[in-house]
Amino acid sequence: MSAIAEATGPARRRAAPTSGGRLWVSILALAVTGLLFGQSYVLLPLLSLAQRLDLHGLLMGGALPWLVGLLRLPQIVFFGSLAGYLLASLVTVALLLAALVWGRPGPAGRVVLALGLLAVAAFPWLSRYRPALGPASGYRMQLATAPGLLEGVIKQTQVAREIRPCRYSLLGWSQEGVLYYQGTCAGKEPQVWAYDPVVAQGRAIAIAPAALVQQPPVVSPLEQVRASVYPRALEPSVRRLALHGSALTSPDGRWLALVAGHLYGPEDVLVLEHR
Repeated sequence: MSAIAEATGPARRRAAPTSGGRLWVSILALAVTGLLFGQSYVLLPLLSLAQRLDLHGLLMGGALPWLVGLLRLPQIVFFGSLAGYLLASLVTVALLLAALVWGRPGPAGRVVLALGLLAVAAFPWLSRYRPALGPASGYRMQLATAPGLLEGVIKQTQVAREIRPCRYSLLGWSQEGVLYYQGTCAGKEPQVWAYDPVVAQGRAIAIAPAALVQQPPVVSPLEQVRASVYPRALEPSVRRLALHGSALTSPDGRWLALVAGHLYGPEDVLVLEHR
């Protein structure tokens, strides 16, 4: 019996789950994941629920705004640039994989670490960029200045950091229904863009055509957009502040172009169509 015990003892020790000496790897991996990514899966839904219930007294009073700002600080620091976001993601994934392989967690630990990997992978979709204004009921909206999937994380972080990297101005519409606008970004020369709302595609061009239509809208653009803000009583004021410059209607009257921006945050060129 002693011989059997001696033979099976090492095998049992090798198959044993994570020892206390390696538990710190899993704790570190989960802590980093929670600080950088996990709070968006918990904090944002709770804030959204509180907003929908119109609990503006809870949202705007007491220590909650300070707590929200503190919890979002890691994202604001690390996700301010694409390089920072990618580095933070790679470090987090490396820690989670190290905890899975080297830490040898038990079944429950493996599930939690796998969920952490899923949270990092799904984060760009969860934190996709949302412009300052959306379409009113009965309208469809296109975002001419829509960022890519990963760039959207950075642009959404710029809202929290109150950074406006680019400013836009509408130049006019062509007779064919193509919108021309100019973007001026920090540290770069102004760039002219042509956006075709029919195919929802834009491209950079050297110079805009000479003859462009600058036709003001018949219906106020403020009636065609809405701001997602709580309490709802502040929505009209926020909507007016978010609308920048003059709106222009396409020659056939089908499309309306306007520039909207977050308060001290990013600007966007929006194109609206009545359903």
